[in-house]
Amino acid sequence: MANQLLLQLLIKITDAVEKRTSEEIPEKVFEYFSSALGADACALYLQKLEHIVLVRQMDADADFSFADVWGGEVLPSKLAGYEDQESINQIFPEASWQSCFLLPIKVGEKLVGVLVAGWQQYVPLDIWIEKNLSILQCIGQLLGNSMYAETEIQRLKLREDTLERICKQAIDELENNKKQLSRELHDEVGQAMTSILLQLKLLQQEQDLELIHDRLGGLRYITQQTIEDVRRISMNLRPAVLENLGLVPALDWYIEDYRRYSGIKTDFSSPRIKERLPGELEIITYRAVQESLTNVARHAKASHVFVTLNHNEGCLELQVADNGKGLNLRDVNSGLGLLGMEERVKLARGKFTIKSKPEQGTTILITLPLTMESRNDG
Repeated sequence: MANQLLLQLLIKITDAVEKRTSEEIPEKVFEYFSSALGADACALYLQKLEHIVLVRQMDADADFSFADVWGGEVLPSKLAGYEDQESINQIFPEASWQSCFLLPIKVGEKLVGVLVAGWQQYVPLDIWIEKNLSILQCIGQLLGNSMYAETEIQRLKLREDTLERICKQAIDELENNKKQLSRELHDEVGQAMTSILLQLKLLQQEQDLELIHDRLGGLRYITQQTIEDVRRISMNLRPAVLENLGLVPALDWYIEDYRRYSGIKTDFSSPRIKERLPGELEIITYRAVQESLTNVARHAKASHVFVTLNHNEGCLELQVADNGKGLNLRDVNSGLGLLGMEERVKLARGKFTIKSKPEQGTTILITLPLTMESRNDG
């Protein structure tokens, strides 16, 4: 039976992979196992994020149902057959089986799931497993590789699509920034300089010293405003204070300005940051604060934001927490600003986490290694 079992599984797995329907693979495998083994109960558990969850189940006993999440502390790393109810009940406390078979599903050496079969009558599993050990191990490996190959392809495709969207957004933002810079230089700085030039020409022809003195006062005011406009435009492009003084003074300046224009109470703390950090680390962190606070001002409806910067075990930790309306985390992928922030952090081998609940605010936590090493492996 073993060779036939393997052959049919290979056919079903190959068929599902060729159709690129990874969702069908557990279904086909499960149906075959439950019928071919003649089991009274059968279940398939797979790794989903941080949990081992029930994907499919079949149980002839109406008084028993499999738990939605794997109850054991760890997945079984080896094929196992149990032939007494006491041993079985240590794993499935409410099961009334006399025999139970566990087939680990692996990708390489990593456990990613388990296939369970149970019989209400005694089945000599030890003998069956011993005779077919290598084939069963091969089946477990094939199941893992086939079920997770398509998942990995989808993950890479999603990452590629995300990077393409981020790239397009970056190009659009660059063009928009150029247009805005052009408008500001023309409408504000250009007009101010034209006004100064015209008034200077008029003063060249003026003989009244008192009138000249009054007009020079106006020119001084226009000049001071123009200098402030140029400084503001320059700071928006790349803060000179960031390059000259470092991250903490730059954030102090930015957050003070943010308080003024947003009206949101914003607390900033950096108790253990005393020295300059690598330039790439400083700009990534600075842009992350900019993006986070911009999102708060636009979307969060928050009255208070806390920005915290700290050292922790060779890493820089940035936390931006608000008391706003919270985010729907399922919609985060549509926010290109957050996606771009996350991608920059990952390229720097950092970690990016968002925690949010409705009406309980949002917290963005970024961890970056203090020794920057750009990531080029995708």
